[in-house]
Amino acid sequence: MAKSKQLRENPLFLRNEFDSVDEYNIPIVKKQKLDTDNIKLIAYSNIRSSLSLFDKMKGVHFFCR
Repeated sequence: MAKSKQLRENPLFLRNEFDSVDEYNIPIVKKQKLDTDNIKLIAYSNIRSSLSLFDKMKGVHFFCR
């Protein structure tokens, strides 16, 4: 089993595909125009293994009370 450090240094690791500018290697995220009317979200606290197909097509958010 690979260790965390080995995974982070793997060139195929998603984070490594983006340019970074600081000492922490945080990727640069460029501003984008999004059509927010068509974005459907579901709260992380509402995720269940028996979700409907409609719910499975939603993005997950973590802003829960």
